[in-house]
Amino acid sequence: MGRESYNRQLASNLLLVNKHAGLYMDKSRHPKFRNVILLTAANFGYLDMLHNWECRMSALDLDWAVLALDAHASQALGQDRALYFPTADEHPEASVFASTGFNKVSCSKIGAVRWIMQKTGLDVVFSDPDQLFRHDPFRSSVTLGSMMLSSNQDYVYQREEWPKKPKEEYYHREPREGNTGLYFLRNRPSSFALYEATLQRCEACGELSRPDCDDQTNLWQVIQHIGQPQSSIKDQLVCKDHCNSGKCSGVPPEQVFHFCDLSPWEFPVGSYKDVNNDPHVVGFHANWVVGQKAKIKLLNKMRLWDWSDGTRCRSSAEQNKFHADRVSSHRRRKQKSCEDADNGATDVDGLGCSQHTAPTNGQWDDSDFTADLMCCISGRPWKEE
Repeated sequence: MGRESYNRQLASNLLLVNKHAGLYMDKSRHPKFRNVILLTAANFGYLDMLHNWECRMSALDLDWAVLALDAHASQALGQDRALYFPTADEHPEASVFASTGFNKVSCSKIGAVRWIMQKTGLDVVFSDPDQLFRHDPFRSSVTLGSMMLSSNQDYVYQREEWPKKPKEEYYHREPREGNTGLYFLRNRPSSFALYEATLQRCEACGELSRPDCDDQTNLWQVIQHIGQPQSSIKDQLVCKDHCNSGKCSGVPPEQVFHFCDLSPWEFPVGSYKDVNNDPHVVGFHANWVVGQKAKIKLLNKMRLWDWSDGTRCRSSAEQNKFHADRVSSHRRRKQKSCEDADNGATDVDGLGCSQHTAPTNGQWDDSDFTADLMCCISGRPWKEE
């Protein structure tokens, strides 16, 4: 691509970012988020995963833009949401973890986010396409929304938990490494310093196929070194404060990096196997499995795969029948059945029973919607046939 075409593409990116900033489709209802953009990313080999993610975002009335990580993905996605940053080293295939292609694709997301923040002044929420939201993650009652609104944190991240379920003793404990599949990054000088140093580490990896050369490991290595002699950003940041620990008191505010973890009960990763029975879960990350087929299988199990026959999002009626068939197959020996009784009513996020993926204990109910009474997934009685 020539210089003139490249500059036109960047100008197009800028227009799209400003168009989709604000997190929600209805910008007037959520002015507090007018300076935040929701991003995801995919290469050509990952488009089915992306389209499924978009199904869920549309159901929640969210707005977003997509980092198209190669020319084929950019062409397939069109000009409405795709942000394309052309490079000479693109990897359109679905890459294996720790491969050179995987590392370069993951690091290219860091570069794109940095460019967007520099050119627009926006804050960024980033979600991998295998990170799905059951409900609106930006509500003030949810840890992501509340920390975004508080302005105390520069970086809010998802924990990378290995245990079968989240444990209280790990929450708010500074980890060796967090997960970059879901995060919020505030537009501050500290954020630019962090991402610039991460990109330098990515570039130093070159063509290496190693698990310590992806965006996540490089980013968290930079974070871990803050305040230490070997830190590459010691001129900008001299102390890190995890979840308002107070350890940086007396340090000039501009030299402190503030970061904190999301609730692992609200945003668990793929190692948590009881997601279907946990009403606290707001988002689920289908990691801890390898390959796109395994991720799709896991998301189907969690009732979060809505990309019907590879061409469109399932309608509410189709979702209802699809998931009811899956549930009833497990109950067939008992010969029980259940029909949702929402009759067009929706919860606070505009979701009906067919779009609920687990019991909710009423936390998303409103005046005309009571999940426990209306939705089979939430406790409406199954009847003997």
